[in-house]
Amino acid sequence: MKTAVLDADVIAYIASAEADNYQDVDWGEGVTTNDGGAAKAKDVATLMVNQWAEYAKCDEVYLAFSGQGWNFRRDVHPHYKANRTGEKPKLYEPVVEWMQSQWQWEAHEILEGDDVIGMLVTTPGEHYVGVSTDKDLKTLPGRIVHITRDGPKYIMQSEVEANRWWMMQALMGDSVDGYKGAPGIGVKAATTMLQGVNSLGNMWHKVVEAYGRQYIKPAQKKKFVSRSPMQEALMNARCSRILRHGDYNKETEEVRLWAL
Repeated sequence: MKTAVLDADVIAYIASAEADNYQDVDWGEGVTTNDGGAAKAKDVATLMVNQWAEYAKCDEVYLAFSGQGWNFRRDVHPHYKANRTGEKPKLYEPVVEWMQSQWQWEAHEILEGDDVIGMLVTTPGEHYVGVSTDKDLKTLPGRIVHITRDGPKYIMQSEVEANRWWMMQALMGDSVDGYKGAPGIGVKAATTMLQGVNSLGNMWHKVVEAYGRQYIKPAQKKKFVSRSPMQEALMNARCSRILRHGDYNKETEEVRLWAL
C-alpha cells in the first residue's frame, strides 16, 4: 500500500493564512476570538490533505513538518535562510497542532519537512509518494507529485535524474534560501554543463570545475563565502541536498553531511 507524504508546512501556512482573512470578534474587556477563522483553517487543511492524497493516488497519509530547532544547514552556510523573517499567520501554530492531532506525522528538531519527505521516499522497500509545491523534490529519486498552478505533475525520478537536478541546484543556488551557488551560473549554463553526464562523480567534477572557473574572476570571487572553490561547491551541495535514507541518525539526532 502506498502512503502519501505531504509537505505539511505548506498546508498549515495556506490554511492559517486563509483564516487570517476572517475578522476577530471583540467580546469586550480585551477578549477576542476568531472561531470562524479557526473553522475555516481546519476546512482548508482537511481539503488540501485529502486532495493531495488523491493526487498521489494513496489511501494512507503521513504529514511531514519542519522542526522548531536550529536547522542544520545554518551551520553549513552562514547565510542560509537568513533573510526569512519567521513571521507566520496568527493561527499557524494552532493549525499545526490540530493537524498533528488528526493525522500521522513526523518532524525532527534540526530538519526541514522536505528532509522528512526525502528520507521516507528513498527508504528501500517502502512505498511512499512525496507531495509538495516545492520543485526541489525533483532532487529526490522516487515517486513525486509536484503541485503547480497548472495542477499536479507526476514524476518517477531515477537516481541519475535526481542527482542531476541536485547538482544543478548546487550550481545555481537558491536565492530564496540564501545560498547563491556558483556566481554567474544560471539554469541554462547548469543544464548544458550536466547534460548527458550520468555518474555522480563526473557531475561533481563538473560542478567543482565551474566554481573554479568563477573563482579566478575577480568580480565573481568577491561573492564567494568560502576560502576555496572546492569548499564553496561543497557548502552549496550540502545546502541543496534534501536528505535521503541514511543521511540522518534518529537516535543520535545527527546529520551525515554529504561528501563524495
